[in-house]
Amino acid sequence: LLIPEERREEELATFQRIRQGETIENYEAKRRRKDGSDIDVSLTLSAVRNDRGTIIGASKIARDISARLVAEETLWHSEEQLRLAQTAAHVGIWDWDPGNDRLSWSAEMLNLYGLSQPLHSYAEWRKLVHADDLPRIEAERAEALRSQQVFNIDYRIMHGSGEIRWISSRGQGWYHEDGRVLRVL
Repeated sequence: LLIPEERREEELATFQRIRQGETIENYEAKRRRKDGSDIDVSLTLSAVRNDRGTIIGASKIARDISARLVAEETLWHSEEQLRLAQTAAHVGIWDWDPGNDRLSWSAEMLNLYGLSQPLHSYAEWRKLVHADDLPRIEAERAEALRSQQVFNIDYRIMHGSGEIRWISSRGQGWYHEDGRVLRVL
């Protein structure tokens, strides 16, 4: 009664794996409630053995994951809307972890810079900035981070096409309670 008709073969295959002594963790499946509605579950199944190690049964734990799946779908739709908005507005998103010098960029940031591969460090980004603009950018950014303010800086880059282009960058720090900059977004 708990297993929808269209899922019965799947259940038989699962029990065959248990008969062979396999443990199955976080197996996502559908099950049926008393009221006849379906529910998404995550199953953990394992063989139960006697003192001699012979399999004498099976243990199954089912956890309701419906809320998690709804949250994942909602997140996916939200991320898709953000991606479409970024593309339409020509706005990229970047994130820099200064402690580990890790840089991450959205796909639209790559388009704005004319790059096919993401940059991974601040040093790589510096190479794309026009040399005349770099000291000003770094001074303004450092002051904004020191004073925990938003920065808004316009500067020139060497685009992947070879052209010099203007970029307008806006960001702010995310700080540890002791004041250290954890991330620049």
